[in-house]
Amino acid sequence: MSLSDQQFLYEFESKTLAPSEFGHFGHLRIAWLYLRQFSLEEAISKITNGISAYATSLGATEKFHHTMTEAIVRIMHRRLAANSFESLDEFLQQNKTLTGSMHELLYTYYSESLFNSKEARKQFVEPDLKRL
Repeated sequence: MSLSDQQFLYEFESKTLAPSEFGHFGHLRIAWLYLRQFSLEEAISKITNGISAYATSLGATEKFHHTMTEAIVRIMHRRLAANSFESLDEFLQQNKTLTGSMHELLYTYYSESLFNSKEARKQFVEPDLKRL
């Protein structure tokens, strides 16, 4: 992590964050930071709106997947509530499924057809295989 949490948040929110800082780990980092500051519903709103706006600012509107984003935030929230973690690195070391393929993880909750639907891309849909 080359940026402090405060700088990372500032650059994300102002849409000046370098795309190199916002790969898979960057997405998990923003969720971690917001989940530690806000209620689940507030964090979901800030994360989904923020990532959508950031993607739009980069001209990558087609990349944002609402259900994927919200489902991961809900999974992270549940796992954070179950244990105490000192850092994002510690959290991720104990939650390895979050550092791998998001599709692989989410396909345990969603059928591929539902997950890949236009509806799921645009808004949150409840999983059809097992509850989040």
